Amino acid sequence: MHYLGLQITLKLDPETEIKKYGPRPGPLDEIEMWSERLEKITSVSEQLCSQVALNILMNLEDAHSTYAQSFHLVKREIAKAESETNDNLQFLSTLLPWFEKLHYATKSAEMVVVFPPLMHSMYLVWVYSRLVSRSCSHMTSKGDYYCDHANQNKKFNLQFY
Repeated sequence: MHYLGLQITLKLDPETEIKKYGPRPGPLDEIEMWSERLEKITSVSEQLCSQVALNILMNLEDAHSTYAQSFHLVKREIAKAESETNDNLQFLSTLLPWFEKLHYATKSAEMVVVFPPLMHSMYLVWVYSRLVSRSCSHMTSKGDYYCDHANQNKKFNLQFY
């Protein structure tokens, strides 16, 4: 993978990337997006740890090349991106059962039962995730998505206490 492709992989903006799933992507789409991102980053990481790459790095260091520093910087950026992506997937995976139940619910009664534990779980993710809690936009979009999904059901009658 050449450096430009590597920069693109590292700099993927989740807000932009999720749009490839359509105008109203849902949480299941977001989980798929993060999974695809992890696959790309893992592939790059494996390439950078290959024997060929390590030999190149050793030769660069032996030659006191400034490219050795760049190589180490790229490896650190990849490790950081991989860690952040793993964190996102870890927290989102705790919500996956609720997302699936709501996504496949056909009756309003099924949806209403899922909302309290889903909202509580989303709150816990927001509190404990160092990445998600930086911005509420993901949480808001998930809440909006499910409220819209629920409102499409004509029989839906939810009372808030």
